[in-house]
Amino acid sequence: MTVAVPVATSANQVGLVTVEADAMSNTNAFRVRSIAQALITVAPYYVFYINSPMPFKEITPAKTVVFDVEIDNWGNSEDSYEISIQNQEELAQKGWTVSLSTSTAMRVGAMQAKYLKMTVQPAFTSTFYKTESTVIFVQAGPWAR
Repeated sequence: MTVAVPVATSANQVGLVTVEADAMSNTNAFRVRSIAQALITVAPYYVFYINSPMPFKEITPAKTVVFDVEIDNWGNSEDSYEISIQNQEELAQKGWTVSLSTSTAMRVGAMQAKYLKMTVQPAFTSTFYKTESTVIFVQAGPWAR
């Protein structure tokens, strides 16, 4: 027997499957009845997505800006994440300061989101009348348990 669990079923759910079988001879001389039960648990799976509702902002040199960073748990079980700036050293060499309001998003429920703030202070120097883009790589991964 195969039991198919619907996609996105919570890993906290447990089910009981009962199978009953009845058999009888053609002459009704004997009858056999059997019942079997199985406890079904849902295996957890982990999928997450990191996003910013406003991923691009235009600012003047040395003006601080704050970004919202969203961690979405698309898995079927609660999970926790570590968040970091992947290119922190490169940004610092350019005179940028980038900090996160927290380096962890703890206990994010299945199909839930947590938000944090990223504060960015660009370099104090720039070239007049020249627009320059700077990419900030925000990285998230499973929290080391």
